[in-house]
Amino acid sequence: MLLATVATQPPTPQGRAMADRIPSLATRLVSERILLRPPKENDAVRLSRVLEQNAAHLRPWSPAPPRGINPAAPVELNRSIANQRKQWRQGRGFTFLIVGRERTAPILGRVALSEVVRGVFQNAYVGYWTVRERGGQGLASEALKLVIRFAFQEAGLHRLQAAVMSSNRPSRRVLEKARFRMEGTSERYLQINGRWEDHLIYALTSEERCDLRGSTATEEP
Repeated sequence: MLLATVATQPPTPQGRAMADRIPSLATRLVSERILLRPPKENDAVRLSRVLEQNAAHLRPWSPAPPRGINPAAPVELNRSIANQRKQWRQGRGFTFLIVGRERTAPILGRVALSEVVRGVFQNAYVGYWTVRERGGQGLASEALKLVIRFAFQEAGLHRLQAAVMSSNRPSRRVLEKARFRMEGTSERYLQINGRWEDHLIYALTSEERCDLRGSTATEEP
């Protein structure tokens, strides 16, 4: 109830300026090994193969899909990608594919800022995954660092939140390496793989990552 009340308050001039900061869908975030970009419709088939190959790897941490729905099928991914691009244009979410900078540009994972709330909250939820074969190589940390900078600089957000199961130690290490604080535990927070699971809540505000000031985002020609 508190958040609902706060969110309806008229934003300050600064808040209105932040709300207008919707980066272009041509945005590219680049580091030494990876490139982050919004998904396109023609990514559906390749992304489907990646998800099918990593189904067992991702299942323990993923919500169970509705009966009869395969979220990794190209037709479902086409719908998801169209919705993600719509949310981006509306400033309600920013989804990136993690792509290798090798010549073949393999899809290595995905990282997203979702459920963006503006006004006096300026918050988004962070989620990410990487392919099993590149696990332990620091790619998730590299991608998260790029997205944190994007969130605070390009998107004008103030706070990022992530929820992770306590048993997901690799994901917890990624968040802690990025200096997210653990704020507490939410019991039976999300239904994961058919069970209501407790989650640890992590958060980060822009004041805590002053070292990431300055944009590294570019746009596709």
